[in-house]
Amino acid sequence: MYNGQNFPLFNYENYNFKNESTKNLFSFSKQEKLKKENICSDFKSDIEKFYKSKIKNEEIFYYIYGLLNSKEFIDKFHNNLNKELPRIPYIKKFDDFFKF
Repeated sequence: MYNGQNFPLFNYENYNFKNESTKNLFSFSKQEKLKKENICSDFKSDIEKFYKSKIKNEEIFYYIYGLLNSKEFIDKFHNNLNKELPRIPYIKKFDDFFKF
Protein backbone atom coordinates (compact mmCIF):
# COMPACT_ATOMS: atom_id res chain seq x y z
CA MET A 1 0.00 0.00 0.00
CA TYR A 2 1.30 3.42 -0.93
CA ASN A 3 1.12 6.42 1.36
CA GLY A 4 0.46 9.47 -0.73
CA GLN A 5 -2.15 11.65 -2.30
CA ASN A 6 -3.03 12.37 -5.88
CA PHE A 7 -4.01 15.84 -7.12
CA PRO A 8 -4.81 15.51 -10.85
CA LEU A 9 -5.73 18.39 -13.15
CA PHE A 10 -8.82 16.52 -14.40
CA ASN A 11 -11.28 13.97 -13.03
CA TYR A 12 -13.32 11.68 -15.24
CA GLU A 13 -16.76 10.56 -14.11
CA ASN A 14 -18.90 7.92 -15.78
CA TYR A 15 -22.18 9.15 -17.14
CA ASN A 16 -24.95 6.81 -18.31
CA PHE A 17 -27.56 8.00 -20.78
CA LYS A 18 -30.19 6.56 -23.06
CA ASN A 19 -30.44 7.60 -26.65
CA GLU A 20 -34.17 8.07 -27.29
CA SER A 21 -33.90 9.20 -30.91
CA THR A 22 -32.73 5.88 -32.35
CA LYS A 23 -33.81 2.64 -30.79
CA ASN A 24 -31.69 -0.34 -31.61
CA LEU A 25 -29.49 -2.81 -29.79
CA PHE A 26 -26.47 -0.48 -29.53
CA SER A 27 -28.23 2.72 -28.52
CA PHE A 28 -30.10 1.41 -25.48
CA SER A 29 -27.54 2.54 -22.96
CA LYS A 30 -24.13 4.01 -23.48
CA GLN A 31 -21.47 4.94 -20.99
CA GLU A 32 -19.52 8.15 -21.50
CA LYS A 33 -16.88 9.81 -19.34
CA LEU A 34 -17.33 13.43 -18.31
CA LYS A 35 -14.14 15.46 -17.94
CA LYS A 36 -14.08 17.87 -14.98
CA GLU A 37 -11.31 20.29 -14.03
CA ASN A 38 -10.04 20.26 -10.45
CA ILE A 39 -8.99 23.91 -10.33
CA CYS A 40 -11.72 25.58 -8.29
CA SER A 41 -13.17 28.71 -9.90
CA ASP A 42 -12.96 30.58 -6.55
CA PHE A 43 -9.25 29.82 -6.24
CA LYS A 44 -8.68 30.83 -9.85
CA SER A 45 -10.46 34.16 -9.39
CA ASP A 46 -8.54 34.83 -6.14
CA ILE A 47 -5.18 34.18 -7.75
CA GLU A 48 -6.11 36.32 -10.78
CA LYS A 49 -7.11 39.18 -8.47
CA PHE A 50 -3.88 38.84 -6.50
CA TYR A 51 -1.66 38.98 -9.62
CA LYS A 52 -4.04 41.26 -11.59
CA SER A 53 -3.69 39.07 -14.66
CA LYS A 54 -5.53 36.26 -16.45
CA ILE A 55 -4.03 32.86 -15.67
CA LYS A 56 -4.90 29.54 -17.30
CA ASN A 57 -5.89 26.52 -15.24
CA GLU A 58 -2.89 24.59 -16.53
CA GLU A 59 -0.54 27.35 -15.36
CA ILE A 60 -2.10 27.23 -11.89
CA PHE A 61 -1.72 23.44 -11.86
CA TYR A 62 1.97 23.65 -12.83
CA TYR A 63 2.57 26.35 -10.20
CA ILE A 64 1.06 24.16 -7.47
CA TYR A 65 3.01 21.12 -8.71
CA GLY A 66 6.27 23.06 -8.72
CA LEU A 67 5.59 24.55 -5.31
CA LEU A 68 4.69 21.23 -3.67
CA ASN A 69 7.83 19.62 -5.09
CA SER A 70 10.25 22.45 -4.27
CA LYS A 71 12.88 21.60 -1.67
CA GLU A 72 12.33 24.89 0.19
CA PHE A 73 8.58 24.25 0.60
CA ILE A 74 9.08 20.65 1.71
CA ASP A 75 11.77 21.59 4.24
CA LYS A 76 9.82 24.51 5.68
CA PHE A 77 6.45 22.74 6.02
CA HIS A 78 7.59 19.14 6.55
CA ASN A 79 5.78 18.73 9.89
CA ASN A 80 2.52 20.19 8.58
CA LEU A 81 2.60 18.12 5.38
CA ASN A 82 2.57 14.95 7.47
CA LYS A 83 -0.59 16.04 9.29
CA GLU A 84 -2.79 17.98 6.86
CA LEU A 85 -3.34 18.99 3.27
CA PRO A 86 -0.90 21.63 2.03
CA ARG A 87 -1.83 25.28 1.97
CA ILE A 88 -0.86 27.04 -1.22
CA PRO A 89 0.83 30.41 -0.66
CA TYR A 90 0.94 33.15 -3.27
CA ILE A 91 4.39 34.18 -4.43
CA LYS A 92 4.90 37.95 -4.14
CA LYS A 93 6.20 38.55 -7.68
CA PHE A 94 4.16 37.56 -10.70
CA ASP A 95 7.32 36.63 -12.65
CA ASP A 96 8.27 34.16 -9.92
CA PHE A 97 4.87 32.48 -10.36
CA PHE A 98 6.02 31.13 -13.73
CA LYS A 99 9.40 29.99 -12.41
CA PHE A 100 7.68 27.21 -10.51
